[in-house]
Amino acid sequence: VRGGRVVPPKVLSSRVQRPAETVAEAVAVVAVAGHVHALALRLEHMRGRWRCTALETTAP
Repeated sequence: VRGGRVVPPKVLSSRVQRPAETVAEAVAVVAVAGHVHALALRLEHMRGRWRCTALETTAP
């Protein structure tokens, strides 16, 4: 945005579950520029790092 104020996204709610020791699944509802979107992601711990192996969103 040129010359405009950028408003960061706001997390309205979030949840995390651990279906396995090396897996975390998270969901969040986020407000961005007056719109509300859902995010879902799966993180897997591999070789000493957490990697996002799946990501879904309702954002266009």
